[in-house]
Amino acid sequence: MRHRRFLPKNHSWRRNKRSFDGKCEYRDAPKVLTGDDVLDQLRKLKKVTFGKGQKRKRDDFNDIYNWRKKSIFFQLPYWKDLKLCNNLDVMHIARNVSSNILGIVLDIKGKTKDTLKGRFDLVDMNIRHNLHPYIENDKLKMPVATYTLSPQEKIAFCNFLSNLRVPDGFSSNISRCVNINEKKISGLKCHDHHILLQQILSVAIRGLLPKFVCEPLIELSNFFRNLCSKSLKVQDLKQLEDDIVMTLCKLETIFPPAFFDIMIYLPIHLVSEAKIGGPVQYRWMYPVERYLRTLKSYVRNKARPEGSIARGFLANECLTFCSREHKKELEEASSRNILARHHKEFPDWFYERVSKLKAKGKASEDLLSLAVGPFKIVHRYGTYIVNRFRFHARDRAIGRKSQNSGVLVKGDDTSADKEYYGVLEDIFELLYVGNKKVVLFKYYWWDVGRLGRGYRVDNYGYISVNIHGSLNTNEPFVLASQTQQVFYVEDLVDSNWLVMVKTYPHDAYDVPSVDMMQMMMMMIV
Repeated sequence: MRHRRFLPKNHSWRRNKRSFDGKCEYRDAPKVLTGDDVLDQLRKLKKVTFGKGQKRKRDDFNDIYNWRKKSIFFQLPYWKDLKLCNNLDVMHIARNVSSNILGIVLDIKGKTKDTLKGRFDLVDMNIRHNLHPYIENDKLKMPVATYTLSPQEKIAFCNFLSNLRVPDGFSSNISRCVNINEKKISGLKCHDHHILLQQILSVAIRGLLPKFVCEPLIELSNFFRNLCSKSLKVQDLKQLEDDIVMTLCKLETIFPPAFFDIMIYLPIHLVSEAKIGGPVQYRWMYPVERYLRTLKSYVRNKARPEGSIARGFLANECLTFCSREHKKELEEASSRNILARHHKEFPDWFYERVSKLKAKGKASEDLLSLAVGPFKIVHRYGTYIVNRFRFHARDRAIGRKSQNSGVLVKGDDTSADKEYYGVLEDIFELLYVGNKKVVLFKYYWWDVGRLGRGYRVDNYGYISVNIHGSLNTNEPFVLASQTQQVFYVEDLVDSNWLVMVKTYPHDAYDVPSVDMMQMMMMMIV
């Protein structure tokens, strides 16, 4: 509680008693202590006796500074000079935040923070009278809260997770942790909570909970997803730091005080640590836990190595050549409505033209291979790995617990930012002279040409596609090297729609260009 301390001094929420804890908040944000400041406070700490059976009495020092012991790391001479003495583990923080949200939203017994004692806290604070316990027929009852799902909504949520299919390596099989009859979720690992909090939970609740409850939960989900990005920018971190304060304040107006344990408070400090320590994935506990797990037991189900990447070298050569040598003729043919003739005669013209340029040393071997044309033998696959994604054709995905057939391709017709979504139907490999290969993906395209009918974007930025719509196009093929992977989940708002969720390869990073690296080195020097 009391996250309003981090708001600007003149913010109206500081004076809002009714929506928060019944008090105004005029205090400044807590001061960030240096190592010397901590040591100055710890000098007054008396000798600490460790052990469970020891009674620890509070004194004036503990009431002021709340210290219980002095860390052994302060015996290191350099420890007090470190800018980041304590590295908060984002992995476990996200896990506990996700567990708190699932527990209170699904009202899971033993995990929910919305208990009778928590409701009496509201009585003591004299706030949110609509949630105060009451007596009916000599029984003490709690009013139903807006942040708790109804029994029918709990079943819908559990069915959503039970039917969830994600790409290989994205997460474990979460459906095994769902008990539809008891309407609860249990047995989730840290990485499952990580995926739920950042990707899945916000998609599900947007059709079940009221808008004023959904908004801060989705903002919290976006915060962790952006914070855990593989590359972070200083200007983005500043915005995240401001956003998380507003998000936690919104949550204060919704959930009971018992919901705000230390794990809900810690996200405020994660951004400042990222500014000092860098991206999160280099500092969290996932690699350590995986290493310790492999020491304890032999892992048999190892991830398969990545395959080779299909590169559209022939197509790039063709586009470059055509744009320079044949663009004017294409425009003239289009204007005279003789494109059919052009398509028929173009291969012969292309081969003749390239052969002459090759004889003069002005054409590459790749371009000549393309001009000769592909062999009549075509290889067909059901699985292919490209751009660090494993794709499955739609027929191969039937009966599987995973989903690897969703694709995204950025168009180049109207805008480079235009995105096309579809389902992979077939995979073909064309062979050319000189052991050259080109892999083509055949897609069923969703209708992204009609906003509102074929696809839509909601207020939270999620994109949905109509399962009954298809794109009116005669171009089902795309180079494999141009594709990215997505997956589709059920839209609880409307069963005729699917929500598109983007995925990113685990081992791909945004490496700065050479010019950017040189500029950074100059700044450091």
